[in-house]
Amino acid sequence: MDPVDFEDIVHFLERRPVHRHYTLEGIRYLLDTSETRRLPSFVIHVAGTNGKGSVCAILAHVYRQAGYRVGFYSSPHLLDIRERIQISGTYISREDFTQQFQKLRPIAQNWEKLNPQRPISHFEYLTAMALSFFKEQRLEIVLLETGLGGRCDATTATTADLSVITTIHHDHQSYLGQTLGEIAREKAGILCPKIPLVLGNIRGEALGVIQTAARAQGVPIAEAPAFRIGEGEWAQRYTHLPLYQRDNLETAKAVVGQLREKFPLPPELWDRESPHFHWPCRWECFGNGVGGEIILDGAHNLQGAEAVLREIERHRFLGKPFHQLIFGSIEAARARAMLELLAPPFEEIFLVADGYERHLSAKELSDCLPRQFLEKSRILSLAQIGVLLPSTGKKLITGSLYLLGSILKNHRSLLRKPGPNGAAFA
Repeated sequence: MDPVDFEDIVHFLERRPVHRHYTLEGIRYLLDTSETRRLPSFVIHVAGTNGKGSVCAILAHVYRQAGYRVGFYSSPHLLDIRERIQISGTYISREDFTQQFQKLRPIAQNWEKLNPQRPISHFEYLTAMALSFFKEQRLEIVLLETGLGGRCDATTATTADLSVITTIHHDHQSYLGQTLGEIAREKAGILCPKIPLVLGNIRGEALGVIQTAARAQGVPIAEAPAFRIGEGEWAQRYTHLPLYQRDNLETAKAVVGQLREKFPLPPELWDRESPHFHWPCRWECFGNGVGGEIILDGAHNLQGAEAVLREIERHRFLGKPFHQLIFGSIEAARARAMLELLAPPFEEIFLVADGYERHLSAKELSDCLPRQFLEKSRILSLAQIGVLLPSTGKKLITGSLYLLGSILKNHRSLLRKPGPNGAAFA
């Protein structure tokens, strides 16, 4: 029986294949049949190993504050699947979510009858639903965050008016390739002939690969380094943000510069509003009511861990050292690389091996931790975290967005007081 209400639809989507089939045939069929391949809005398509969600969040915030109607499609979600489809900061309603699914379900069924070995995936459904919804809403700007890679990501099946690549680092190598050049080639798959590209902080082999792909398609490139945020400006406006957001702000600023004629911002709006964007679980600070501080950060790969480590060192230099690391992961290679970097500064390490999607087992997580740190580590259940959170000391929770989402879902009341940056999850 087909799902008919919101809860049934969410359950249905959760049981769809998670992994992308790495072909655009299915999503193109959905979009062509529903006539959503080309949106009437201006589409900004953002790819990159890290930073793509933050760049989209910055742009969504500043353009919304300027009065533009902005659609934003992102992944994954933390608490509510509707987070992925937003208009001007508001989630798609349950009714509209249900309506979009029901509109696309017969099209997906027709495809699956013709291609029984190639069912429409979770991500393809959501991408098609987002684009269909955005088309109906008469938006001025649509921000699309890629899910994985670029060349065969479902978001690439639509036509963009501006492409953005934030960073290139090692991640998802089984899909994207082992070298930075191979990964860059996949990310460059979002390029459209003669459509401008904004590049973030990308160097070396990866930059060369993207430049070659751009030249082949007549794509003009604007680089974010031309929009540097100086030390004085950072100290004046952005000190409440982690340092790793600097590159993301510069990339977003480059996009605003590229679009200054088509979507002008009022004088001073960038300076006033860009420090106040909110992207949950990116160095998000909370208190716990007993003097403890809790930081949630969605770092889940080596580059993310390096950025988090720089922030840890900055806090230690300021006399605010961390005490406890709460860590979970969905992939052993990532966990091993991250724990090698992050374990040394902490007095205690808690490894979470249950209660969130696709988690590693207790043994797998323990095997990822360098042996010299085993004595200061413990395995925790998600329920036991609820006992640990309301205690003194400074805690960092990281390694998996799935873990952070489960903590927010199950222990949100323990994070009731926002930390020093004033942000609170909403």
